[in-house]
Amino acid sequence: MTDVSRYFNKDKNTVWDAVTQALAGIPIETTDMELGLLKTQWVKGWLAKKTTGFLTEGEWQGRYRLFIQVTGVEDKTYVSIKAQTEEKAPGGSRAYRWNRVVSDGTIEQDFLKRIESILDAT
Repeated sequence: MTDVSRYFNKDKNTVWDAVTQALAGIPIETTDMELGLLKTQWVKGWLAKKTTGFLTEGEWQGRYRLFIQVTGVEDKTYVSIKAQTEEKAPGGSRAYRWNRVVSDGTIEQDFLKRIESILDAT
């Protein structure tokens, strides 16, 4: 999993609130504010078309879930975001199995930007 992180010049409670606001619409599987841990449920969607053979193309399914750590460090707060990503082929025996793929960091960066924009508005 790719780890994207950043320090914020805000207290842990303020950053925690921003993280939960940024997660609006994404089901949360695990949350523990005391430990600063959040884990989302799987978020599914469609990937760009990928060639599945010489003659056929199909849309692959993709899904991800986020692992977020929020830690108070002195007068700052550290946020670490990791995305576990998987994909599934459109047909054949591979259509029944999710295959883990390495995240390119885009999901994590986008989510971090959401948190930043929420914190900038406060």
